[in-house]
Amino acid sequence: MSSSPEVKRIAIGDPDSVPFGRYAKEALTRAGLWTGLDGRTIHATDVRQALNYADQGSVDAAIVYATDALIAKNAKELGEVPGAHDLRIEAVGARLARSTVGASQRFLDHVASPTGTAAFTRRGFAPPQR
Repeated sequence: MSSSPEVKRIAIGDPDSVPFGRYAKEALTRAGLWTGLDGRTIHATDVRQALNYADQGSVDAAIVYATDALIAKNAKELGEVPGAHDLRIEAVGARLARSTVGASQRFLDHVASPTGTAAFTRRGFAPPQR
């Protein structure tokens, strides 16, 4: 990526302000590519903005979550970012112990059910774990 002369502008999340940017920087650093990107990264406020830049042709490439790449209109998926394969990115759902609302527990139960797991998998996420 960094040695490719045709890739002049790469959209990523701002590593100083959004998790998605920190993940991209960490993966690129692990792959030895981060320092070669000086002056070529365009910092997006979130992953969807980076994807929009790519969809609109405003950048030559964008680093986005695989699940967001699924909704790209014009951008084409090029592959996995080197160094990203051993990053573990987690989203956590929890019910507060003091919560008396049964809806939150029913939601968490649904997410962990076979139906919920299938919905996550269909959208490119790993199945939820309890």
